[in-house]
Amino acid sequence: MTNSHRIVTELKEKIMSGEWPVYTKLPTQNELAQQYQVNRSTVVKAIDELKSYGYVTAVQGSGVYVSTELRKADLKQFLMNWDRLSQWSFYSSNKSLVKKINDYENNASYIQLSKGVLGKEHIPDALIAKAMTNASMQPLDHEYGDGKGDIRFRKAISKHLEKRGIHVGIESIMVVSGALNGIQLIASSILQTGSQIYLDTHSFLNTLNFFHSLGIRTSPVLQFGNTHNLKDMKPNQAVYVNSPFQNPTTLSLHANEQDDLINYTHTKNIAIIEDNIYGDLVYDGHYPSLKSKDKAGNVIYLSSFSKTLSPALRIGWIVAKPEIIQKVSDVRMHTDYGTSNITQAICTELLASGDYDAHLSRLRIHLKEKRDYLDSLLKHHLSKFGSWHIPAGGFFIWFTFREEWNLSIKKLFHACLKQNVLFNPGTIYGQDEQPSIRFSFVYETKENLKRGITILAETIDLFVQEGK
Repeated sequence: MTNSHRIVTELKEKIMSGEWPVYTKLPTQNELAQQYQVNRSTVVKAIDELKSYGYVTAVQGSGVYVSTELRKADLKQFLMNWDRLSQWSFYSSNKSLVKKINDYENNASYIQLSKGVLGKEHIPDALIAKAMTNASMQPLDHEYGDGKGDIRFRKAISKHLEKRGIHVGIESIMVVSGALNGIQLIASSILQTGSQIYLDTHSFLNTLNFFHSLGIRTSPVLQFGNTHNLKDMKPNQAVYVNSPFQNPTTLSLHANEQDDLINYTHTKNIAIIEDNIYGDLVYDGHYPSLKSKDKAGNVIYLSSFSKTLSPALRIGWIVAKPEIIQKVSDVRMHTDYGTSNITQAICTELLASGDYDAHLSRLRIHLKEKRDYLDSLLKHHLSKFGSWHIPAGGFFIWFTFREEWNLSIKKLFHACLKQNVLFNPGTIYGQDEQPSIRFSFVYETKENLKRGITILAETIDLFVQEGK
């Protein structure tokens, strides 16, 4: 069987079985060539053959789709129009640009200038393997549990938090499958339909739709460096703070801003949801969490190991009053009985052995070096186009173009994408008067960072020359 025939056979089977119903868009020619490890010309030949049989049709400027002309008698089973059915889904789909970014983020052939996960060079594989071995020698709880998490892991987290000035018992800790899972659980169990959550003017949460799906309104009123607008927050609502090193701008609340926020929200009965996922990644200075200053218990604290160990572990935690933890865990039991006990056992070993803290010390040194390297690239290639500040921690550098260049960030995004360079435009995090980019220094190697920034700078130069 030739490669072309093999591709035709497999794609035809996906269509005939209903895995790819009518209206389904096929992967691009380059993606199929990579998947089947063949030349692009082989894929073109296979697609042409499928077209001749009437299985697929090309839409100019859009792509190749499963043909709407397929006769039901030709199919093995009735093909349900899942797109039409899913329009009634409780959760709406991601925004189109966010979906595109999510797709290309998993393509190894693209240079990732914005990806918010640790690169392979920073993942402590040996330490995780060691912890897995040690955890396998301990008795494992095979029960579902109460949704709050393994007691041994919660005790380890309690000690871990003490080093950060947060003193809570295990009854105030709930294990979740990453901080985002924690935010979703809080939104669905604590916040009410019709309520309002206050965000920064630029926020990672603006890339998601689940608040709106729950009927919760978002209001971008919080501005780092300006606490005068706190009065715009209405009582009995909630505020989401990604601090320190807010994603994407990497700004942090100063000590007086933290105090103002805590005092104001306490008097107005406004809950604070503090997402502290970058709290362990401080390279310069001291950045205490809001929770460490919380005396009234109105701060719900979130963190995880996704940014410091590996996102594949899918583990994080919520810290809140015991009655809130009980409410959230009760709601969780309706849909998800809890985070993997195996992952919790591994992370318990990493904390108890001291390996996590040792890894963290090394990681901070390496990431600070990478941060400074990206800063040097921006100074060399992009300083005339815009401005940025050096973050004291976290993953990102927020770059804002100067108005006089009048660049179209959308056109720049697509032009770089054609050259296998991907970045996150600032528009996905909030409405921008000036175009901006969230750069990451934690995923790519130095070599790829240099190559990607060089391509970006050359593309901007070309745009300026052409007046785009």
